[in-house]
Amino acid sequence: MSDEGSSRNVIVTDIHMPFLSMVIFMVKWALASIPAIIILMLIASLFWRMLLGPDSKTVVRLDGSSKSESHLPV
Repeated sequence: MSDEGSSRNVIVTDIHMPFLSMVIFMVKWALASIPAIIILMLIASLFWRMLLGPDSKTVVRLDGSSKSESHLPV
């Protein structure tokens, strides 16, 4: 009884949810986002580490200039 050729659109107009349940849901949602943010920060730090190189120290000054130092022998 499945109509694979036809599709149905659904519009949600209201959700009946008690206030306390919604608060608990939102607190759980906020707590679950903490590990996700940590993982994204680790991925970003690895990306920047690969971009800048493993042994470079880049100092960015307030005037927009940057100074790069390397401990590699010249």
